[in-house]
Amino acid sequence: MSVQLSLVIPAYNESERLAVGFERLAPTLNEMDLSSVEVIVVDDGSSDDTMRRAHEVYGHLEHARFVQQPTNRGKGAALRLGIALAQGTYVITADADMAIDPQRLPDFVTALHDHALVPGSRAIAGHIDYDSRLRTWAGDAFHRVVHHYTKMTLRDTQCGCKGFQLGPARLLALLGMIDGFAFDVEILY
Repeated sequence: MSVQLSLVIPAYNESERLAVGFERLAPTLNEMDLSSVEVIVVDDGSSDDTMRRAHEVYGHLEHARFVQQPTNRGKGAALRLGIALAQGTYVITADADMAIDPQRLPDFVTALHDHALVPGSRAIAGHIDYDSRLRTWAGDAFHRVVHHYTKMTLRDTQCGCKGFQLGPARLLALLGMIDGFAFDVEILY
């Protein structure tokens, strides 16, 4: 069977979070046809043992791929590389810790049958609570700036989980110029 879904995971110094993310993801993978799912972990020049841990955590999967950038270039650069390597009909990007509920991945695939892009969101009632007050405040401020300049109504532009049809994903990756975290805003805009 050919690969239907490519799951791209950018990882920068994520050795401690990869196993936790896989624990969250494993039940969903077990419900899917693993022969049709590839997982691509892109180590973005980590200074810890992220690549070794990625092999330990995901290496048993039939379609696991690992690539390492020699230096840290940023989340956008890592995602563009992962998307360029993707072979699935659909591409979903996800943070190493699987912060968004992985049980939703089949819903992303279903929505991607009719939509080129499906953004994830961690917002509950229009608000995102991060792990600290400072981060929550900074996230709110960033959202206001993004909304002011782009007029986008999407509340959680920084959610690491986004789904794409392969063609549009590759086009957005080719056109993308931002290597850092604002890559998300760029592709959504």
